[in-house]
Amino acid sequence: MDIRINDGGTFEATSQKFQEMELGIKAMLAETTHEALDLIGQKAVGDHMVMASKDATMLMRPAGDKLTVRSGRLARSYLPQGGAFGKGGQREGIQEVRVSGNKIIGTKGSKVPYAAIHEYGGTIRQIPTPKQRSFFWAMAYATGYSSEDGASNNKFAAMALSKSLTINIKARPSLTPAAEESLPAIQELFKARLAAYASGYSEA
Repeated sequence: MDIRINDGGTFEATSQKFQEMELGIKAMLAETTHEALDLIGQKAVGDHMVMASKDATMLMRPAGDKLTVRSGRLARSYLPQGGAFGKGGQREGIQEVRVSGNKIIGTKGSKVPYAAIHEYGGTIRQIPTPKQRSFFWAMAYATGYSSEDGASNNKFAAMALSKSLTINIKARPSLTPAAEESLPAIQELFKARLAAYASGYSEA
């Protein structure tokens, strides 16, 4: 990459020009890193999440399937300005770019409490909330439960009546695969931004 600086001046002027160029490059790379993080968030939601079905029997999706979007809270936290899911999630999104020496470090994540367990999987132990019990009863009746059958014959009815729950959450990652899949596009983005920046200095 050839960059010509036509200052026609002294060493001090040339040195100042290089310092300005270094600061400009760092600012440009930091801005481009934000764009890259936006791309990852958009891919995480667009390719690795699916809207919940209106069919109650589909609310519990099989293990290994894409993460189901119900409230949109997690999806909002991954998108710029919350995307189509509204603006509230941006307060819970984590998107940071830090310049440290010759390194530019970008961080993408979410403050939504259940973000990590969906990304990595895990186990939840808790007393069922009234909202959960209502959900389990709805699922029980949607899957053919009858009070004559007894709760033991329907797992959702048993969960609705349970004093405590142990719920194993299978990992359904979205950010991790999105980051890996976005790498070629991100590399091209940085190449384009660097070429445009170099071209600007070459013409100066």
